[in-house]
Amino acid sequence: MKPMKKKILIVDDTPENIDFLVGILKDRYKLVAARDGSRALKLANSNNPPDLILLDIVMPGMNGMEVFHMLKKSKQTSNIPVIFITGVSEEEHSHAEIAGRVDFIRKPFHAQIILQRVEINLELSRYLTPV
Repeated sequence: MKPMKKKILIVDDTPENIDFLVGILKDRYKLVAARDGSRALKLANSNNPPDLILLDIVMPGMNGMEVFHMLKKSKQTSNIPVIFITGVSEEEHSHAEIAGRVDFIRKPFHAQIILQRVEINLELSRYLTPV
């Protein structure tokens, strides 16, 4: 019996970024995507929540930090690991807020780094998620 693929929610307002991430991750993971924070929260709070979230910081409307804080406030989503997707300038701006709580992947994307970070965070979540 094949093990179930882990589910990853990709949140980015740029379709090309979503397409690139899907291309890298589709063979190993079940993927869902959202182009805004409201849709991301709906998908995260569904009956079948993601095992990990790749979350863009800079988005129109509800930005990634707002989504992150709402995820952490909800009992259902507070333990889902989050990897921020960030550009160099955003990294400096938000580094203090994310230090020690989440991981981040810097744009432009590098496939090997994305795969490594996703695998590491999914593995760590097995040990950090309360029973």
